Amino acid sequence: MEHLNSYNEQLKTRHISSKARTYLQEEVEPYLKEINWNDLTLEKDQNAFWMAVNRYNHSHTLAQLLKVMQWIQGKNLYPKQVIKVLLK
Repeated sequence: MEHLNSYNEQLKTRHISSKARTYLQEEVEPYLKEINWNDLTLEKDQNAFWMAVNRYNHSHTLAQLLKVMQWIQGKNLYPKQVIKVLLK
């Protein structure tokens, strides 16, 4: 029975984590159009971008992340430049 309770707790944690990740993505997605994506490296750049966002979000609040994303608006930055800002 204890094993089942532990498993249920793990499922709840994963569900909460998944919901938080989805919320984070929904909040950041409007700013993606502000980044100067290159079609040839789009998938690689987007993967690196989301990894940087997740790393940034571990040590900062969502509000701080959104301030950074608002700051990049209109700057016509390339993905690597945005990633560099997030990883500072």
